[in-house]
Amino acid sequence: MKYYIYTLDCPDTNEIRYVGKTANPKKRYYEHCYEKTKTYKNNWLKSLLKNNKKPLLSIIDEYDSEEECYKAEIYWIAQFKQWGF
Repeated sequence: MKYYIYTLDCPDTNEIRYVGKTANPKKRYYEHCYEKTKTYKNNWLKSLLKNNKKPLLSIIDEYDSEEECYKAEIYWIAQFKQWGF
């Protein structure tokens, strides 16, 4: 099984707004768009959907093991924070 590191990007600015990991990008994308919990990310997604927009999902890396992917997610989150995203 493959595991992926992905970003959710703003469709207007291409700004990276979220970094995550998944084994099924299509399913995870759908789940993001329709999550009900109140978080900063979900509020952003709801505002996009209200305006008939959806985030862009970009696969940035792939791994053969879930453990490798977990470590990579931590790395990528720290890296994007360091770059100012």
